[in-house]
Amino acid sequence: MNNQPSIETNDARRLSPSAQEELRRRAIAMLNHGQTQSAVARELRVSRYSVNKWAGAFNKFGSDALKQRKRGRKPGSTRTAFWPSPNSSVSAN
Repeated sequence: MNNQPSIETNDARRLSPSAQEELRRRAIAMLNHGQTQSAVARELRVSRYSVNKWAGAFNKFGSDALKQRKRGRKPGSTRTAFWPSPNSSVSAN
């Protein structure tokens, strides 16, 4: 059983894209100054998993990996249903 106190994390998805980018840049700067991923996560109130993802992306792709990007589907892409709708004419036989 883990006796460490729970640290509440913030949902960074609620931040503006520019604030998200700044958060990622701060995390990388803290890591470059010798702080552990756990310490960075605690101080920035994000998950350790997020810090790990940001660090990996930064190490692989450089500072471009930290830039804000558009989220969601690309315009014109459609979502396809896996199961036929109840109104479709697909039969079981």
